[in-house]
Amino acid sequence: MRFAKGKFDRVRESEEMDRPSGDCLLRKRGQTMLVPTGSNGRKGNYMPTLPKRKQNRLQTYDYQTPGYYFLTFCTADRACLLGYVTEAEEMRPSHVVLSDAGIVVEESIRAIPDHYAGVLLERYTIMPNHVHMILGLQDTGRPCPAISRIVQQLKGVITKRLGKNIWQIHFHDHVIRNEQDYREIWQYIDNNPTKWSLDRYYTT
Repeated sequence: MRFAKGKFDRVRESEEMDRPSGDCLLRKRGQTMLVPTGSNGRKGNYMPTLPKRKQNRLQTYDYQTPGYYFLTFCTADRACLLGYVTEAEEMRPSHVVLSDAGIVVEESIRAIPDHYAGVLLERYTIMPNHVHMILGLQDTGRPCPAISRIVQQLKGVITKRLGKNIWQIHFHDHVIRNEQDYREIWQYIDNNPTKWSLDRYYTT
């Protein structure tokens, strides 16, 4: 696996961050850095959380760089248009039942690699009002499509098929740093339906 390289661990002081309990912000020379800690206050493993920020993208990072990216985009007003989450049963955990719109979203997501050479659809989940996915950009010797272009065109295809726009304008992105980061995000995506009521995007 080839992961993107760059200075993407820093965030601007103007950004607001949702972070796990016990994490702290380290301020140095006008920069703010997130330092993950365990429940005992010491550095430890953590589940990735999505930043709630005014500037959604790293201002100096090239989003055509080969590597892996964790993306999240939401429906307008976080309306639950894409399906619903079932209650857990004895032999089956909670899962998402897609609406007609959700099925269109899934078909469009699965078609991403057909439209972009060198783009890998690693993992995704469609929740009632948002989508998480991991995309990989491969080094094919030609410039990779920008992440923003892929997301914008995906939203455009879905809008055309549905006959209306259901999306928020912006989306969240996270440059995946290494294999541990990748595995934690993969697990987060897999567990999303079972933790729907605890999700920051949860609405009733």
